Amino acid sequence: MLGLKERVINKDLCTLCGACLSLCPYLRSFEGRVVNVSPCDLSQGRCFDYCPRTEIDLDIVYQSVFQNGYKDVEIGPFKRILMARSADLNMQEKAQSGGVVSALMDFALKEGIINAAVLTHRDTNQLPEGRIVHNYEEILACAGSSYVAGPTLEGLNKGRWKETDRIGMVGTPCQTLALAKMKSSNLERRPPIDQVKLVVGLFCTWAFTYNPFIAFLQERAGGSKIHKLDITPPPERLLKVTTDSATLEIPLDEVRPFIRPACGVCLDMTSELSD
Repeated sequence: MLGLKERVINKDLCTLCGACLSLCPYLRSFEGRVVNVSPCDLSQGRCFDYCPRTEIDLDIVYQSVFQNGYKDVEIGPFKRILMARSADLNMQEKAQSGGVVSALMDFALKEGIINAAVLTHRDTNQLPEGRIVHNYEEILACAGSSYVAGPTLEGLNKGRWKETDRIGMVGTPCQTLALAKMKSSNLERRPPIDQVKLVVGLFCTWAFTYNPFIAFLQERAGGSKIHKLDITPPPERLLKVTTDSATLEIPLDEVRPFIRPACGVCLDMTSELSD
């Protein structure tokens, strides 16, 4: 814990991926932050080993995921590049864009590739958390994005898994890197990483820090309930906020100050270590 605090958390390099949370009694998430709830004098443990912002040997990590060493391919290893969207109208309406990720997880559950998945769910205040889902309705409840960093991997660490469970994960690049570090770790005590059978990665450029960003949105929304957020592609560069009463269009330059400092040193925007 000491190494993680000194070299990551205190230097604003934490991505809030959730890999370190609920592994032990010391670390929990609270309102978009990693909170040290009890003293820990261990210099380096699982929390340090799994963190995507500590040292990493890419050859070892790539070997654990792809059975090949690291190759400098700009978007990461791939077999084919396709454009798609879900044919399910409910998913199209609820999802962020085309609903492809939601459709993939639904398909994996129905085909028995996995029997549970850890997705990111947002409460009524747009606070993200990792949630375990088992069916279509639960997947639909997690569709969409808040653009806020969320500790999704804490859902994996907290889950009461059976040995027969086959787990699917959806994550951002820092989260898929953390999963790969879990898989390649030599530490004896491990979360159920060997039961993770499918990792679907999201594209990401940055994520917002929860408290200041949500306070800004609530002020701009004038107390109206926020239903959906969307960032338009260039040349518009707008954050569209759908509320009970209107759709607000906010220039991205107005919300850039809320981007997490850790996102400024990220080298992966395509989740290279996902399936």
